[in-house]
Amino acid sequence: MAALIAYGWWFTARQPFSGGALLALFGAAAGLIALSSVHRARADRGGRDEMTAHAPALRRSIIAWSVTVTALVGWELLALFSHPRSDHPTISSLLERAMENHALRFGVYVLWLWLGWAIAS
Repeated sequence: MAALIAYGWWFTARQPFSGGALLALFGAAAGLIALSSVHRARADRGGRDEMTAHAPALRRSIIAWSVTVTALVGWELLALFSHPRSDHPTISSLLERAMENHALRFGVYVLWLWLGWAIAS
């Protein structure tokens, strides 16, 4: 995980929306998926009984994540198709100023890593 965080400092220094940034994003996502897969394989020794004991918590988290993602996508789509655009900002337009700062982009990357780890492992 430390290597992915260090990689993030280099990754967030790339020019946003460039081909290099897109390839670097794929590298970070692949690293996160590989790490979480190894983590799950090592932790999956408890068997089926332990998995069913955690099923209610898993269902609650799936519902919470589904509601959150649906709300964010709904906001983004509503703002995207509403006029005038200045009265209906999209999430990306609200974050645009913050994303000009390298340290803030790195902070968002670390948050993305944590969120991805929480979901994938």
